[in-house]
Amino acid sequence: MEQLFDILRELINNGFGIWGIIMFVQMRKYKKAQLTHDTVAVYQKIAESNNETLLQQNEKIILLEEKVSRFLAVITRMEECKHYVVCPARPVVQDYKRKYFHVPTRQSRLEQKGQRYPRDNPDIDSRIDNPDGRPP
Repeated sequence: MEQLFDILRELINNGFGIWGIIMFVQMRKYKKAQLTHDTVAVYQKIAESNNETLLQQNEKIILLEEKVSRFLAVITRMEECKHYVVCPARPVVQDYKRKYFHVPTRQSRLEQKGQRYPRDNPDIDSRIDNPDGRPP
């Protein structure tokens, strides 16, 4: 619909002859080029703003990593201190480690189901031809 109005406007402005059609075709090419140029400019602005944002975020992440590494260095130094047992910061450090550093544990008994280890219960006969009743 918009193109129809453009055609009518160009024809009325330039006359209804061949000259009007030629001017309309030229203006149409110019408007298409202008539209693509505007689109490219908008995308370039978006890309530049995204790059600036990413650079700022990277700087913040680097600063945060430095702070965390310094904090971990302080914690390790506190644990090596000879007064750590009576230190008032000890519960804070232990809570922090308990919350963020999980100690690997063994499998639970449910996860071990079906596996028998030789020393589980040596009093029960394990159906081995050993006279002790214990595995070799």
